[in-house]
Parts: sequence; C-alpha cells; structure tokens
Amino acid sequence: MESLDKRKKELLQKYWEGTTTLEEERELRSLSSGKEDGALGAYFGGIENISERSVDIDVEGLINKESGQSRRPMIIRMNRVLAYAAAVLLLVSAFFVFDRYQNEEPQIASEETFEDPELALEQTREALAFVAAKMNRGRTETVENVKKIEVLNDIIPK
Repeated sequence: MESLDKRKKELLQKYWEGTTTLEEERELRSLSSGKEDGALGAYFGGIENISERSVDIDVEGLINKESGQSRRPMIIRMNRVLAYAAAVLLLVSAFFVFDRYQNEEPQIASEETFEDPELALEQTREALAFVAAKMNRGRTETVENVKKIEVLNDIIPK
C-alpha cells in the first residue's frame, strides 16, 4: 500500500511537471480512480470521460441542408457575374474614350506662327540667345566647381 502511494506521488509529480508518458498517465488514472482520492479521482475520472466522448457533426451538411443548396456554385456564379460586369465596363469606357478623340479636330498653334519672316527670325535669335546665356552660366559654374574638386584632389593623399 505504501509503495502504491509512493508510486502515485511520483507519477503525480511527473504529471504536473508535464513529463509523463501515455503509459504512466494511464497508470496514474487507474491509481487515482477510487473514491478515497476525492478531487483527484474526480479530475482523472472527468478526463477519462472526456477522452471517451467524440463529437461527429457534419457542419457542411448542416449548412447545405439549411440553405437547400451547396455554397460552391454560388461562389462560381458570383465570380462569373463579376467577370462579365468588368468586361462590359471596360468595353463601354473604351468606346467613350475613343469616340471622344475621334470627334475632336486637331488644334493648330495659330498664336505661335508669324506672318513676317523677319519678325520670326528676330524671335528665334532672342530665344537662342536666352538659351545660350543659361548654358554658358551653367558651364562657368561647372568649371568653377571642377577647379575646387581639383584643389581637393591635390590636398588629399592618394
């Protein structure tokens, strides 16, 4: 009797530490199944009852029975409807875009044309002079910056 109590305490210690094997747990349940064990016997008896029960519920079958049809065809039908709606929307929008561009007449830049060729030549010279001044200014700044970098290259040892 004393060896059984010692074995039960040893198995309980291992059980609460989470290191028992399935065989040791079965042995502990059999040792603790008596009424004299009180709460411990009720605990292991409850575990025994839970492990013997099983629940077989066909959830999908219940859903299909409730709705009267399966859910898969509804998803496929919805995907097809969305695909057709997207195709129709694409075709309608393409029609309006192309129709809009076909009905417009090309616009000619009448403000930029000159009647007098001398005036056109003068305007062109002014525009080219402006661009040349900007480019020369940028070139001189670039040359100055390159000279500064050359000075740094001379100072920094290689």
